[in-house]
Amino acid sequence: MLVPMLEEGQDNKIYYTGTDHRAVTKTMAISTQCENPKIAVRYIDYCYDEEMSTILNYGLEGSGRVTIDGKPYFSEAQLEDPDGINGNSYSSVAMWPMIYMWTREFTLDSSDMVYDSIYGYWNTDGFEDVESYTMPPVSLSTDESSTYANIINEVNTYAAETIVRMVIGEIDIETGWQEFLDTIDSMGIDEAVAIQQAALDRYNAR
Repeated sequence: MLVPMLEEGQDNKIYYTGTDHRAVTKTMAISTQCENPKIAVRYIDYCYDEEMSTILNYGLEGSGRVTIDGKPYFSEAQLEDPDGINGNSYSSVAMWPMIYMWTREFTLDSSDMVYDSIYGYWNTDGFEDVESYTMPPVSLSTDESSTYANIINEVNTYAAETIVRMVIGEIDIETGWQEFLDTIDSMGIDEAVAIQQAALDRYNAR
């Protein structure tokens, strides 16, 4: 991925991480409408069983996956699927919980050189001192949460719509950019930032 220089002569290092501190991106819950919650809990628990999680992620032994030196792999039939589905595709639709070896699955149809450079970046420079630029799990009061949500929802809607209009040429980015920033300012973005800053200050002062 090519990233334009942010500012000539400055530290233009690009940091990458999730938007939230150690964010949980996949969850499972049992609805109050579930007729057999105990069975549902047993099913979820069984998904974490080593045998079951292997089946969910790699398929059945013989008809799907193969086992080499005690480790599951996609079979040749899966990797050379006549419909063009490759190993990465299988990984992307694996049933939750997705417990598989990322370092193996993401190299199935990529060169080692590309993989090593990307994976190496993620594990060194890409996440160097990650705690210093990742927002921790701060807590907002009821009033803060309400105010912050109202501001951010309005800002996000406006920003998303306006950026699209700039991309398709309805708004000239050169002449319309400052108005774009001024409008976001008028929506109270500074107050939203102040709310998060106050929450961060409380978190750091624990």
